[in-house]
Parts: sequence; C-alpha cells; structure tokens
Amino acid sequence: MSATPTFASTPRVSNHYIDSAVLTTGAGNTERRITVSANVGVAFVAGAGGSMVTRMTICHVHDVGDPSAGGMIRIFHSPDSGTTYYLLKEVPVEAIDPEVGGSAFEGFRAQVIFNPPLFMPTGHQLGVTSHLNGGDDDFHITTEGGDL
Repeated sequence: MSATPTFASTPRVSNHYIDSAVLTTGAGNTERRITVSANVGVAFVAGAGGSMVTRMTICHVHDVGDPSAGGMIRIFHSPDSGTTYYLLKEVPVEAIDPEVGGSAFEGFRAQVIFNPPLFMPTGHQLGVTSHLNGGDDDFHITTEGGDL
C-alpha cells in the first residue's frame, strides 16, 4: 500500500444512450457473460493511465401510451477492451403503464454508487445491456469518475 493516496487527475463524465431495439435480441439480453460485443453499449473506457468510476446514473426514457413490462439493466466489466464482458451489477427496471396522449418521459431513474471507487487499468471498460426488448424502452447512462 502506498503512503501517498491516488486521486483522479482529470474528472470525466461519460454519456451513453441505449436503444433497446438495437442492444437486445429476441426476448432481451439475459446473459451474464458476453462474448458478442455488438450487444453491449460501451458506457466508460479507462484512460491511458487508468481510471476510476464513482457513480453511474441510469434513466429510463419511455414513450407515453406504450406500457413497459419491466426488466433488467446489466452493467458489465471488460478487462480486454471489449472482447469479453463479465457481469458486475444488475439494476431492476420497474414496469410502467404511462397515460396515452403525451410524449416521451423519464419513467425510471437509478444510481449505482461504486464505494470504494471502481479502479480500471488501461484497456478496461464498462458496458451496459438492456433486458427489455422494444423500441420504446431506451436508456440514458451517465458514468462519473476520473482519469488517474
């Protein structure tokens, strides 16, 4: 253990949009280990000197008038630049039945706090998938952290 603590030298915020019609197949992505990176949205990539992640915010954006069955957002860690992903965390998404006649709205919000921070060496990344399968269940992912 070092006598000098490590702090992030450059704060980073990464934004990602998950279109569930693209990132799921069939009844949704239920895998807990993924080797087909086309089904994973990259939420954060470690910087050249490594990075740390402190928080991820997930917002479910849904079209009004089209009910959602609920499901799962899965957060994965890849130690090999996205060739293979391993399950890190599952976040349940509540079923919603919005009123007819409006526009898109935020139907669900969750925060995943990494405490202690998740340290990621160069070449590591975080990916996300949606268990929901449909064009109306989309997600905005904001990942906060910093480069070392």
